[in-house]
Amino acid sequence: MKAMKPKICILVSQNFQKEVEAIQKLDGFEAVTFLTYPDRCGCPHIQADELAGLIGNPNDYSKIHIIGGFCLAKLKNEAVEKNWQLHQLEQCFSAIASKTLIEHYLQQGAYLISSSWLANWQRQLEKWGFEQQGARDFFQNFSTQLVLFDTGVEANSAHYLQECADFIESPYEIVPVGLDFLRLFLSNIILEDQQNLSSELENELAITKNEFNGHPEAKCGLFNGFRLN
Repeated sequence: MKAMKPKICILVSQNFQKEVEAIQKLDGFEAVTFLTYPDRCGCPHIQADELAGLIGNPNDYSKIHIIGGFCLAKLKNEAVEKNWQLHQLEQCFSAIASKTLIEHYLQQGAYLISSSWLANWQRQLEKWGFEQQGARDFFQNFSTQLVLFDTGVEANSAHYLQECADFIESPYEIVPVGLDFLRLFLSNIILEDQQNLSSELENELAITKNEFNGHPEAKCGLFNGFRLN
């Protein structure tokens, strides 16, 4: 019977790094390794070799879960390790808030941001190649306001949001979402994976038992050397 590897790996965007770190402290998840990959709200998409470099030896894990949105689109057409499982969401924010809430703000033309993104908002704009006027033009043309889905992991979120909104001259809103939605999302993935591993182990034990029962000589061999007085 092959050895089981109960440890799993979960990769999320750096835009949710603080949230995942907070949940890991709350819930432990000792059998889980959490990793983050570079956020790609623009282009290019995440490549399989980028993730492979972060993961290391894929055989260290029974399953590798990769969670994201549009940035994962290219992975569907790439050859990936057999124990990789993609969780491509309609929106990245689907991991921290309900579809109804997300659609409500998107229909209003809001630009959604996370606490982790906001903590590094200046670096994010620089990465996109924006100077102040370019950033103002972009957000004023393509959004009506900034909306922070506040998970409560960044104490200075309100201050950072004010700074960012002033920089790009945009109205803003804070929507408290907390960590409950993401905790449930991750817990469901972990629980399902553990159940699948348990089923695999039970199946392997059943196969081994059947093979053993089909070879009576193996049973006899177990008792060689034993003598009754």
